Amino acid sequence: MPALYPISILDRAASLARSGGLGNSDAIALVLSGAPPEALEQVLLQWHECMSPQALSKLIQGAFVPLPAGARNQRFEPLFDRHPLSGRTYTTRDGVVVPDEIQYYDGQMVHLYGECTAVDAVAGELAGSGYRPLTFTHPDGRRTAAVQVWANNLRDTSLRPYDSMFIVVMAVPEAASGSESSLTVASAGAASVLPMLRGNIDGASGRYHNAAGLYFVRLYDSTRLAVDLGRERMGTDKRPGQVGVHRNGAMVSLDMRDGARRKFLDAHLPLDADASDVRAHLSRAAALAGMTAPLPTRGTEQVFPALARIGTGPLHQWNWHTDVTPELHWVKPGAVRLDPAS
Repeated sequence: MPALYPISILDRAASLARSGGLGNSDAIALVLSGAPPEALEQVLLQWHECMSPQALSKLIQGAFVPLPAGARNQRFEPLFDRHPLSGRTYTTRDGVVVPDEIQYYDGQMVHLYGECTAVDAVAGELAGSGYRPLTFTHPDGRRTAAVQVWANNLRDTSLRPYDSMFIVVMAVPEAASGSESSLTVASAGAASVLPMLRGNIDGASGRYHNAAGLYFVRLYDSTRLAVDLGRERMGTDKRPGQVGVHRNGAMVSLDMRDGARRKFLDAHLPLDADASDVRAHLSRAAALAGMTAPLPTRGTEQVFPALARIGTGPLHQWNWHTDVTPELHWVKPGAVRLDPAS
């Protein structure tokens, strides 16, 4: 193959390959050497059979998704070594080639946990899927559905930078027992976090597996690539929209708009300096629900079943992995405004 790029880069890759294969540290050195993406792609073409999975993943990151300006380099975290990019690619209908696996390296995610009183309407969104909403049972007999809104500012991903918004329903199989499908709660608030903490630790792998699934009902993405990939490959009802996540000191602001630029969510969230009060309420809520709910320790890999479909089409399932430990804060009354006409 002709050397289209600085011969030193290709010579170095060849020398490393001849000396026993391109190890992970060697691949990192190549990525950090300032080699252009096209040169890394040529190294991949010539020497991919000599590379470890981790080394292959690092060169794929450098070749297909170069680190964008202004993003912190978190691509060498343990999670991405445990789940390296395989080298397989997906080509969208528009002809854009992206890595087969979707990874998120840098950004900020704000998850709003809460309840919805319109349980029948929430259940209607899941009708025919084989799943139903996980609900909360209150002391007066009322039932509410566990729901979430996610706002994500993703500065570095295998799909390139983009922003996204999800409306999520915590879901259980239709055949789930009463204790599996409903949690007893005293009041709103900290109990809304419990469905994200009710699962089990795999003794062999040390991974946490959540019991309830994340059923993605509505999704907005800021780029055509993210929308296309979600609809084509993941079977999710993604739509174009604008998602603003802004942090100014101890204040986080959210501004979400649909494809017609109509604002449907506006939030101003002050971050508490000490979240110990939230954790104390969480412990009491967990005890009432008959469960323990310690937050995952730093570095623990958490696995959440994910579910979605387009309209009443076939249900698609995958797993969402993270090793980020959540920071919990109260959402004060009036801090979030949703447009009821949305």
